[in-house]
Amino acid sequence: MVNWVALWEFEGLFPEAGGFGRFSLAISPILFAGAYRWGERGILLALFICLLAMMAFALTRVRDGGDIKEVLPLLTSYLFGLGYISLFLSYFLLLKRREIVFLLTLIWTVDTLAYFTGRGIGRRKLSPHVSPNKTVEGAIGGLLGGLLASLLSGPFLLEDHSPLYLIAAGLGIGVVCQVGDLTESLCKRWAGVKDSGRLIPGHGGLLDRIDSILVSVPFFYYLHLFFGKM
Repeated sequence: MVNWVALWEFEGLFPEAGGFGRFSLAISPILFAGAYRWGERGILLALFICLLAMMAFALTRVRDGGDIKEVLPLLTSYLFGLGYISLFLSYFLLLKRREIVFLLTLIWTVDTLAYFTGRGIGRRKLSPHVSPNKTVEGAIGGLLGGLLASLLSGPFLLEDHSPLYLIAAGLGIGVVCQVGDLTESLCKRWAGVKDSGRLIPGHGGLLDRIDSILVSVPFFYYLHLFFGKM
């Protein structure tokens, strides 16, 4: 459900979508099915199937009289949306429950401290053309929050950990979840809207709430896979 709502909001950022949005909604469960059935290998297989299906769908739009100059940007946009939302969310199925709690704890702390640090002492703009309210000071506060949350919660939530790994996880999540936040802001600026939707009154859409999570999930999976015992 989260996947479909977020993709639906993403489609709303691109008017005249030519059916690409609805088609990406229809095929996105393939990624979750692949992850559930075959794990990481299943995600790769599902991604190949989805890419091939989207390419075939784009060709049908051109055959039916669609303008190539319109179809190719739409194909690119919705391939990105499928990867940014559905592909990244599917990695949740590869994590254990305690790892999910650890990850969400870090993300919540990063977002919270970035917000309050930015509001309190933020002066220098981080990326004014993408997100005018984000500040360098807020970003640093988020990084320190991720580091602190990792060092405090990691020993209780992770089976295999070391101080070096916890530092890498804290700082890494602190970076990538802010990258995810700015990326979603970039899409909204391109579309000329303030929020991705109106699902949560006063707080925007669902995509606005999970933008930090999306990139962080696969990042954490591969960090834990390759460096969990360092």
